[in-house]
Amino acid sequence: MTMYIMYIVYSGGSLLVITDHFPISKVSEALLTRLGVSSTVGTVEDSVTADKTIAQDPRLVFSIQNGLLPKNQFMQNVTKVLSFTGEGLKGPAGTINILPFSKYGYYQPQQLFQERKGEELHVKVKSLKPVSAYGCSQAIAFKSDTDRVIVCGEAAMLSAQRDRKKTDVFGMNYGHSDNKQLLLKLIHWPIQ
Repeated sequence: MTMYIMYIVYSGGSLLVITDHFPISKVSEALLTRLGVSSTVGTVEDSVTADKTIAQDPRLVFSIQNGLLPKNQFMQNVTKVLSFTGEGLKGPAGTINILPFSKYGYYQPQQLFQERKGEELHVKVKSLKPVSAYGCSQAIAFKSDTDRVIVCGEAAMLSAQRDRKKTDVFGMNYGHSDNKQLLLKLIHWPIQ
C-alpha cells in the first residue's frame, strides 16, 4: 500500500493523510517517514492555550486571538480552529505549518511492551517523560514540482461526531470554530 501511495504522489498526484494520536500515530509512522514527515506519536496537550471550559477533555485552540493561526493560503476566512488532541508533525524543508503549537505544547512519548502468554499477546503502554511540542504542527502541507501533500495529525477536528449519549459533540459539530472552512481549504488546495 505504501509503495502504491508513493507512486501516486511522486507521479504528480496529491495526498491528504489524516492520522491521529497514539495508537493510530504508530500505525501511520512508516508512511509518514516515507513522505519525509516525523511525528510525535504521543498525544499533544497545551495547558495554556487549551479551551479550559472542558476540563475532562481539553480542546486545543488555534486562533488569531492567541497567535496560533499563521497567515497562509489555508487561513482565509478562518479565525479559530479547535483540535481534540492528536499528534505533532514536522515536514521536509519548505513545509507550511498550518496549525503550529505554542511554546507550551507538550506530548508524552509512549513505549510499547509486548508479552506473549501462550496464545495471547499482552501489550502494555508506558508513558514517558513529557517532551516539548514547540516547533511541531497539528497540520502541515508541502509540495515539490510534481506532488502536493497535506498531513493532519488529528482526525476529530475534520469530522462531525457525537458521543453515544448524544450529550457531547466533537469536531465540526462542536461549533464556535472554523473547522469546516479549514477542511474545505485543505481539500481544495491540491487543485488550485
